[in-house]
Amino acid sequence: YIAVADGRYHPNENVFLEEVARIFGVQSRDFVNMRARFVPDENPDPYCVLGVDPTADAETVRQAWRALVREYHPDRMIARGVPEEAMKLAEKRLIQANWAYEEILNTHR
Repeated sequence: YIAVADGRYHPNENVFLEEVARIFGVQSRDFVNMRARFVPDENPDPYCVLGVDPTADAETVRQAWRALVREYHPDRMIARGVPEEAMKLAEKRLIQANWAYEEILNTHR
């Protein structure tokens, strides 16, 4: 959030955050996925969104997508008593998971 607080994501901020990620042992794919969540107009890797390897078969991809749908589904969030702000974040995450699943399906057709 801090890197885009001024409404821009400067290349130097990216260099700094990549170094911080390296120091903390964050994998490159995970960093790209986190950056895509918070930086406007940054396209996420659909495989990172679903948490699967690009070589994963269709069933593995489907299972990962279904797990995210179960985790972030609004009805389940309400049943857990999740605050409204967390509901909004979960909704964004669910939309992103659905997008990623469709992207992967479309590339395999």
